[in-house]
Amino acid sequence: MRPQLFLIPGLGAVRDLFYPQRDEFGDQLSVIEEAGGEGLWQHKPSMSSAADVFASRLASEIPPDGSYVLGGMSFGGSLAV
Repeated sequence: MRPQLFLIPGLGAVRDLFYPQRDEFGDQLSVIEEAGGEGLWQHKPSMSSAADVFASRLASEIPPDGSYVLGGMSFGGSLAV
């Protein structure tokens, strides 16, 4: 079985950024976004608090068995590393 692929967009970017990857990977791909849509960005968070929001979201979605690949673009790439 192939591992699940999780991608994180950059700050202010949306999941549409990963449409080409969705076409290729289909249900194997999950895009991690801030829970609740744009609410986080309306409050102009620090990088640290934004990272906390995404880390919580990742922790709730990533399988505990370690069978996943994590990647991202810009801010999302920094989080993935």
